[in-house]
Amino acid sequence: SPLTTYSLHCRLDSQDVGKDKPGEHKIDTELTSKGNSRLILHDSQGFENGETGNLKRVLEFIERRSNEPALAMQLHAIWCAT
Repeated sequence: SPLTTYSLHCRLDSQDVGKDKPGEHKIDTELTSKGNSRLILHDSQGFENGETGNLKRVLEFIERRSNEPALAMQLHAIWCAT
């Protein structure tokens, strides 16, 4: 999202940023920070009322990362902006 890009100085490919519609984010794609190479973000498409597909993908991602044996692959924080 533009907020993520601006506030955390993360790299986004131009095709990921929506102009007049929501961006097409893939939660498994890593977004990295130029200012902190250890900061890695994963952005979902967000949640719309009545839509369940993306919620299911996010919950699966959280479950999968929660069960990762390698510390570097585990989730360390979840940021929910409303």
